[in-house]
Amino acid sequence: MFGINKMSWVFIFCFTGCTVHLGYVVHHYLEFPVRSQVTIEFPGTMEIPDIDIHLPLVNALDLNELFNRYPVELESLCKKLGRYSSKDDLDKDFRSRCLQLFETVVMQVYLTDLLTVGDIEQLTMNSSSLISNVELHREFTDIPNGTVRPSCKIERHFSGMGLFLRVACRNGSQILSKTISTSSETNQCLLRIGYNMKYSFGYRFVSHDDVISTRLSKYKPIYERSDEIKFTFSRFQRTIANSLQWPYQTNCRNYHKSRVLQDCLQSKLSNSTEPVIYFDLVYPFGHYPSHYKFFRPAKDTKVTQALEKCFQLIQTQQCYSVWYQTISTVYVARQKGQSLICLEPQIEYDVVFTSYPETTFSDLLIYISSILGIWFGISVYGKLAADLDWFKIPVLSKPLFEKRNISIAAITDEMAENNEVKMKN
Repeated sequence: MFGINKMSWVFIFCFTGCTVHLGYVVHHYLEFPVRSQVTIEFPGTMEIPDIDIHLPLVNALDLNELFNRYPVELESLCKKLGRYSSKDDLDKDFRSRCLQLFETVVMQVYLTDLLTVGDIEQLTMNSSSLISNVELHREFTDIPNGTVRPSCKIERHFSGMGLFLRVACRNGSQILSKTISTSSETNQCLLRIGYNMKYSFGYRFVSHDDVISTRLSKYKPIYERSDEIKFTFSRFQRTIANSLQWPYQTNCRNYHKSRVLQDCLQSKLSNSTEPVIYFDLVYPFGHYPSHYKFFRPAKDTKVTQALEKCFQLIQTQQCYSVWYQTISTVYVARQKGQSLICLEPQIEYDVVFTSYPETTFSDLLIYISSILGIWFGISVYGKLAADLDWFKIPVLSKPLFEKRNISIAAITDEMAENNEVKMKN
């Protein structure tokens, strides 16, 4: 009786420990945790990225023509911001002094409330007057006749605060790429952009499916002056992030956050009583009616509440993201002429952040079998061999060989008799 009770207590202890152990492992697996790995990789192949150029809107507008369109409004703004008196209306230098205020951030905000889409599309300079030429390295252009030649195009975009140019080079619909190594020549221009802008602006390298950003912190500034030219030699380093979708803890989505936000915002603003466009988003030329004005969130509470729903759509992170860090060297020459931006081959390593499942289903099975073995000494073979007759190793009822007890003396006598018989023969 004492032995039975003792075995029962042992079973209860092992069963409880095994249950708790299994519960912890299964619960941890169902949380779908991830582990992150950071690697430094050299890509081997370099894709030619798109280049976004940001110009302050006041520098790209024809301000004299803008004054002709809105003389009363602009004079009122200049008096308000410049604290001019009423007698300054007759001052012939009033307009020139007023134009100096356009470089202030406050004036640019007021202009956003005044301008329409048509004003920007009609009064901004065309791309050819800003960028004189875009050239690819002969490695991309020296190809047999009859083959589709790579080409570059410049697209104009705008927001409530700036003008944007996107330079994109393709071989038909394919992305241009080049084989590179860590010893690649750094003074080789894969892409050369000549420009005539004599005021400060910013540029950045972007992925081909990325939208144009209005955040100035993402752009590499170039400070231009009218009496000098600049040669900017640039390359980049990429940071790549790969995450896992639901049900894993990263819970990412295969989408583009900025594009989803832009589509949602514009959809809601276009369906409002007075259609407008959001001031802090970037729009292509020729896609919206010329009478559309810009909207800032502080204007309309109802629209602001609708916009909050759009921001809720992008709470989940992207599964795949690429960021470019621009590295540049600038040379300055004291002369007049055309400045240059040169894209050099990539020599920096990519920084890759990758998420992996911390526990796979195979790992879970291994953990379960190990736990059962620890607490009960159970193995798959042992259970199958004990429960299935066909899995047991067969045992013969009668031995194949007969067992005999033979002494060494008998063997010696038999060998001697055999030798005598051979000698007689």
